[in-house]
Amino acid sequence: MQTKDIMKVLDKIDDMKTITEVELDLGEVKISVKRSLVADEPVSEPEYPAFEKASTSSALSTPMTNQDPNIATPGQIKFARDLVFKVFGNDERAAIDFLAHSLDLPLAEVPEMNTWESTMTKDMVSMILDRLEPMWKRGR
Repeated sequence: MQTKDIMKVLDKIDDMKTITEVELDLGEVKISVKRSLVADEPVSEPEYPAFEKASTSSALSTPMTNQDPNIATPGQIKFARDLVFKVFGNDERAAIDFLAHSLDLPLAEVPEMNTWESTMTKDMVSMILDRLEPMWKRGR
């Protein structure tokens, strides 16, 4: 590996925010880099939307901004999301497993709940609700 390539790798390591220790073994050359995070560097965590009660009308009256007629409406998505929380509570693993089986998808392809507004079709929400409603009625 040439010096230019090694410098590129070291620059990339310097730009990293979360990795602090890297060891490279390049045959006859071995490089070990330990980087400490500066206190001023912001480490951002993703922000998730707060849960909104079903009694608020804003969740159901939000106009549909997506022009794709196959994307589920905000009301359908809210109803499906609320029902998932009611049936599974905080057991996210069971909820994702249920969604994977309901949608006939591998676990890795189940859409994240915070992306449902742009990824869930009316058919997908319908499959979820058809399977969740009997579960909810039995569990009451």
